[in-house]
Amino acid sequence: MFNSAVLDILIGLMTIFLIVALAVTALSELVSQWLSMRASGLRRALTAMLGDGDDKGVPHWFLDLPIVKAMTGAQDSAPSYLDRQTFSAALLMAVDDGAISKTPAELDAAIAASKLPEHTRALLRAFLKESVDVAQFRANLESWFDKVMDRTSGWYKRRIANLVLVLSGFLVVGANIDTIAIGQALYGDPEFRAAMVKQALTTLQDGPPPAEGTSAAKSPDQRLGQYQGALEDLRAGGLPIGWHSMTLATKGQELHWSWYLSKVAGWLITIFAASLGAPFWFDMLSKIANIRGTGPKPNKS
Repeated sequence: MFNSAVLDILIGLMTIFLIVALAVTALSELVSQWLSMRASGLRRALTAMLGDGDDKGVPHWFLDLPIVKAMTGAQDSAPSYLDRQTFSAALLMAVDDGAISKTPAELDAAIAASKLPEHTRALLRAFLKESVDVAQFRANLESWFDKVMDRTSGWYKRRIANLVLVLSGFLVVGANIDTIAIGQALYGDPEFRAAMVKQALTTLQDGPPPAEGTSAAKSPDQRLGQYQGALEDLRAGGLPIGWHSMTLATKGQELHWSWYLSKVAGWLITIFAASLGAPFWFDMLSKIANIRGTGPKPNKS
């Protein structure tokens, strides 16, 4: 039989981890937008693929194509996302407006006569030699694009993972979110445990945040403000976070080394937990709440 107090403590800690992870995710999206990390990754990939690049990234001729420019709104910037069909259509358009209706021989001549960079012309002609018709040529281009984008996606995810870890550290230390101190508060205060369980059930009933890009999704700054507000409400209800809420029993005396060790350990636990991501903690919180027997009510049919 599970001890209800132990489950309540777990639920309280997981709720904190979930809210912090959501706040870090929103913050990382803001930083990613400010730094144009998606566009930078795509620009880097396209430059490697098409050649004729410079230190700033994507070849100017590709950006200046109408179908690509329409996705950016600016001549010298790269889009944050490019699909395979748009990529192949843009390349064919760069060769000739009527390239799609040409025979392979006619298309080869058009590529050779185009003003595309030599590197790009050589690549396109090599792909064309492996194709029986223009449809297969375009499919080969799209397959090539997908393979490069898979590697680019891995590069972007690694950068985001590192960014999340750094931002988790800034947020956790800046707000003094110490898992050990929070666990002790939950253990010693039944009313605080009850309030945390109530907050957890409310969070579960709200469901996970809508995926980025959907009509129901809030902007990163709106979500960040929402999660910061949730942490502030919990702090007002007794959550021991924030430097201004910390009192030292040894004020005026030299702190024992164990206090520093406990504080750093508490931060590191929170940082690691936040780096696992909101989906992980939402799933774990749902399972623990159901074990406790007070999980969210099922949706009405």
